[in-house]
Amino acid sequence: MKSVRNRFALTTALIVLFTAVVIGGISVLDKKYTKKESLGTNLGLECRVKAAELDKLLSDTQASVEAAAKAAGELLAAGCDAENVGKTTALIAENTEATAVYFISDNDSALYAREAAAKDLEKKSDITLSEYDNKDAKGLVWSAPHENSDIGQTVISCAFPVHNGSKRVGIIGADIDFQRFFERADTMLDGGGFVMLANSDGKILTESGLTDDEAEIFASSVSVGRQAGELFACNVSGKSHTFCLGELSGNMRLVYAVPANEISARASKPLALSGHILVVVMLTIGGAVAAAVVTDRHVIRPLREMNSAVRKISDGEFDTDISWRSKDEFGLFADALRKERDSFRKNSSQINDIAYRDPLTGVGNSAAYREAVMKLNGKIRKSIPKFTVIVFDVNNLKKVNDSYGHNFGDILITSASKLIRETFEPNGIYRIGGDEFCVILEDDNAAMYSELLNDFAKNVERFNNSAQARLPVSVASGYSQYTSDDDNYMSVFRRADSNMYHNKEEMKKAMGDGLPEKRHTDLFKPIG
Repeated sequence: MKSVRNRFALTTALIVLFTAVVIGGISVLDKKYTKKESLGTNLGLECRVKAAELDKLLSDTQASVEAAAKAAGELLAAGCDAENVGKTTALIAENTEATAVYFISDNDSALYAREAAAKDLEKKSDITLSEYDNKDAKGLVWSAPHENSDIGQTVISCAFPVHNGSKRVGIIGADIDFQRFFERADTMLDGGGFVMLANSDGKILTESGLTDDEAEIFASSVSVGRQAGELFACNVSGKSHTFCLGELSGNMRLVYAVPANEISARASKPLALSGHILVVVMLTIGGAVAAAVVTDRHVIRPLREMNSAVRKISDGEFDTDISWRSKDEFGLFADALRKERDSFRKNSSQINDIAYRDPLTGVGNSAAYREAVMKLNGKIRKSIPKFTVIVFDVNNLKKVNDSYGHNFGDILITSASKLIRETFEPNGIYRIGGDEFCVILEDDNAAMYSELLNDFAKNVERFNNSAQARLPVSVASGYSQYTSDDDNYMSVFRRADSNMYHNKEEMKKAMGDGLPEKRHTDLFKPIG
């Protein structure tokens, strides 16, 4: 099996080699060239750029945690256990800067973490997840730095609640290594300056290059109504400094400070356009392009495809294609992801069948009917759709229930629904009340209402004359077609419902008050 680890090692070695050649060439050939440049005009900009870079790290992690919480709720609602939810949570957070991801439900919990140089999040055992369980978590909160004893790091954390419907059933959160986060901020100044992370009240979270007294002076300056991006002067130990603030999520501020004498002049080495350096640069560019092509083909592409697949599957798109196939770790992961997708698809189909199917008649229930109405109203807002609504009402149900019992009432309803299904499927058929059904004919089928109603009448007559009928079936009906004068679905339904009641009154007059005659008294006796 070709190892992704080996590919990364080779690519990294090439990049390090070319970078060393560039740095060595520039150091040897250009060390005699120096010049002074002003830092004062760039300090505020550099501070804002660095703050934006750090804040993006926080916001990307926040977005992944929020997506994981949403996916976890849907997976729990679909009947998945905490183990699968935890795996999906870790997968969604795989490409973030999180060093730990945790999932806590009412029944179970899990923590996934990685070493500093590792890519994959791995499940941890012997954990104390109780310290994470924020029962009042209502949304993202970037915490103050605190110790995570399970992974041995000082971290900042964010968390989102997990809901199953309207019920809160747990939380999902992520930790970022605070020391590595601070090291990113400490890369702008190359000597002579200070960098700090503080909250808006001036409390220093961490700093570099300051004594305790100097840190207190800076902290007091930070807390006095300072605005992000603005330059400020401050004296520290008798030396004048200029510093700038950058706003971060989680009530944090990035602080850069530079001695005043370096504001006026700071040494830098320009790149001399000599022939030797140009050759080095061209070699570096060539190596970087080759490394980028290899990385994109064998690393970025499968990661992008599988990350997209995970997001689509978490949104309920269980027909998502996962085309990546290889004999390395990505291939194994793609195979596992395909199996999970197929499992989710099967579970989702079973759940949808339970959620949208009337258990007595097998037609769509009221939830399925409401969804169909919402879709039709959406079409009405965008265009002029073609559809016909037919409303059915089973006659004599109350008389049958009162005289023969509800078992025979159920027989009457199921017999009527069977005749409706035989006539009108595969059109939308819904049970919208105890003895009331609705059929929606759309597009080209909308004009076939008359022919289908005639077929239905013949099917009812055939059934009543057959040996299968324990009770004769009588069903009133009414229909209405959508016109451009209708503002919504209900206006069409009301006309159909009114026509059905007119038909029902006519049928009552024709039938009189007689009770339908039972043909069998034994519910379980076979017919024929």
